[in-house]
Amino acid sequence: MIKRLTLIVFILPVLSSCTPSMPKMPSDFSNILTPYWPIINTQKNNVIQGFVFDANAFEQLQLGMDKKTVIDIIGSPSINNSFYEDQWNYIHHSTIDEEKIIHYRLTLVFENNLLSFIDESGISSLIKKTKE
Repeated sequence: MIKRLTLIVFILPVLSSCTPSMPKMPSDFSNILTPYWPIINTQKNNVIQGFVFDANAFEQLQLGMDKKTVIDIIGSPSINNSFYEDQWNYIHHSTIDEEKIIHYRLTLVFENNLLSFIDESGISSLIKKTKE
């Protein structure tokens, strides 16, 4: 059965080329020989991941606040590290139009459930921009 189908598939084009009812080729081949290339617009989405810096919320942070108050002001940390439960890291990474990359990090350190140190070195450029 498969041999017969294979034979029919190969013989049909040969037999159909012998018939006089074949369409004629146009005399102007320029439209046929010039390929049509559709314009493909690729769209890349902006990728924003992590903590979004809010200058107003950051200014409300004060040493001596407890963890719950800090969460109420700026939210939960981006990374929960079981080895350093008293160090919270707020990390942000954005890629905009595949060119502009924004990356910053805020680190908060707690002692006895109270905020004892704010490392703003990773967001110092953002603080300067908001104050200007």
